[in-house]
Amino acid sequence: MLLSLHLANHKKPNKMKKLSILSTVLIVSSLMFAACDGHKSAKEEGEDVKQEMKDMAEETSEYFDQLGEDVKADLEKSANDIDDLIEDIDEKLEDQSESLSDASRTKLENAKAKLQDMKENINDEIDDIDNKSEEELEEFKANMKEMKQKTKEKFAKVKEDVKEFFNSES
Repeated sequence: MLLSLHLANHKKPNKMKKLSILSTVLIVSSLMFAACDGHKSAKEEGEDVKQEMKDMAEETSEYFDQLGEDVKADLEKSANDIDDLIEDIDEKLEDQSESLSDASRTKLENAKAKLQDMKENINDEIDDIDNKSEEELEEFKANMKEMKQKTKEKFAKVKEDVKEFFNSES
């Protein structure tokens, strides 16, 4: 195109000069348009990446919410188990109130107090789960297995003590 303009320039110099300038402007405009279009695609691509990152953040948040709910459900089950054991102790204290020695009554009341403390701790953990941020939940997840094991061990010990007591009193 530029070559044909150059050749035509020799025949009609003024008209051709104007056409040459006009064609240069058209070519530059086309290049600028292509560059702008490329910029627009890059911008759209950036928006897509931004949206994907936002979606991933939401999925991560949902994961930690679910993790918190799973842990919370386990803790609530433990709290219910403790409630059941406390009810058993209360029943034994009522049913055998006259036949229990002071030492036996004290053992049962101490076991009940330990169970109530454990239940309070579990309820505190449940409240903490409801109020944790994602980072705190991640750290909580890392520490949860250890805490869960310790709680199971304490619960098993108290439960065994109570069973042992009931068996010795029967």
